[in-house]
Amino acid sequence: MKKVLFVLLCPLFAFTAMGNPPADTTGMISLKNSFYGYSRTLPVLTATSRDAMPGRMYLYPVPSTGTVYVETTGTGEEDRIIGVFDMTGKAILIQKYGITRGYNRLEVPLPSNLANGTYIISDGTVSKKVVLAR
Repeated sequence: MKKVLFVLLCPLFAFTAMGNPPADTTGMISLKNSFYGYSRTLPVLTATSRDAMPGRMYLYPVPSTGTVYVETTGTGEEDRIIGVFDMTGKAILIQKYGITRGYNRLEVPLPSNLANGTYIISDGTVSKKVVLAR
């Protein structure tokens, strides 16, 4: 292994990043706690932080002027239904998107007759608030 790239100390663990990782990883992190005698080395995946978090949904810009971009991770070829709801739960827009394995960026155009305010965007599992300010 290569020499230590960085060390981060906290009260419970010392984190050390090392090089020469397995082919599907970008590095290794070593967790050590000498007080409790704990030591473990874990791989760091070759994915961006957003790719590495399946089941998460990110949206921007907030506030929006009319188009919201949704970033999500897929586990394979699948359809994802994105809904836009007002604060009472009334569906404003329901749209189906085809997504692929890994990172996906979806463009969700908000209806032009939609009033400024706070809305919920959901994929049925994760829901996020977005503010519309035209």
